[in-house]
Amino acid sequence: MRMMNILKPIALDVIRCVSQLFDHYLYAVYTFFRRNNMYESSGLGLISSRLRTTLNRIQESLIQMARSASPPSFLTLTISGGNERKEKVPSPHLSQLVVLTASETLYGLAQRVVATESLVFLAEQFESLQSHLDTMMPAAKKPFLQQFYSQVSHELRKPICWVVAAKALDYEQMLLLMAAVKWDIREIMSQHNVYVDVLLNEFEEFNKRLGDVSRHVRVPLPVSNVLWEHCIRLANRTLVEGYGNVKKCSTEGRALMQLDFQQFLMKLEKLTDMRHSVHNMCTSVCLSHKEYSMKQLANLVHVCLSSHINKNARHKLLAAIDDIDRPKR
Repeated sequence: MRMMNILKPIALDVIRCVSQLFDHYLYAVYTFFRRNNMYESSGLGLISSRLRTTLNRIQESLIQMARSASPPSFLTLTISGGNERKEKVPSPHLSQLVVLTASETLYGLAQRVVATESLVFLAEQFESLQSHLDTMMPAAKKPFLQQFYSQVSHELRKPICWVVAAKALDYEQMLLLMAAVKWDIREIMSQHNVYVDVLLNEFEEFNKRLGDVSRHVRVPLPVSNVLWEHCIRLANRTLVEGYGNVKKCSTEGRALMQLDFQQFLMKLEKLTDMRHSVHNMCTSVCLSHKEYSMKQLANLVHVCLSSHINKNARHKLLAAIDDIDRPKR
């Protein structure tokens, strides 16, 4: 700031270089802790279009992508059509000392928290300087500053925490246990199924590991809430898929599903501090079309509605589901 005040002719260059440093750090955090995530296809943890645009811009303007076997230089200068000099740097690489695969540490949660929260802190400092930087910018270059401030680095919290949540619980085990349940029963059951207890034990273990990480690195409440929200959404998505995969189900079986789900909600609310949010999140999974895959919708029609609507109505409903899915193919 002092350099810009004393040497006003180079103020624009200073602001541009500082913004490039921030861009590179944002891109590095994303590259280390989010990119190439195998769970991205589920749709729940996708980054926003706004953040994706920002990352694409950084990659195109600042990052030197490897195109040959020869090692990249530390700094590459390219000349655009307007003879403007642009500096590019090699894509960042994570140190081998940073381990992101250990379940005991919640897959490097401490490192993820330090990275994302330091990025949020830097963004907040830049925001506090926005009015001052605006006075230093020539009128013709103000759009550059506006573009820089349009970045929303705190949006990285959700996609980075998503990677942890997707691995923290064994969702595949839940599906296997649910598949082993007999749902075409002929009597009302008073005891919930064992998969509910197994799922709740998974949440208890997640809570314990989260507490262990918090004793070494403070996990801010917004991060903790995002982690819980992701895990609860993924658990509910798993339950929906498990119920949707059922081939034969009686009215009594559907009552058992409801008993299982109510038991899950009741005990989960006791486990987490987000009691006011658990029910709302679970309800939103059941009501929002975005939380269902087309396969899940079709299976739910077969399992839950087959005895309540006639064959023609069922075919029309399945055709409507197919119409929704057709543009995505």
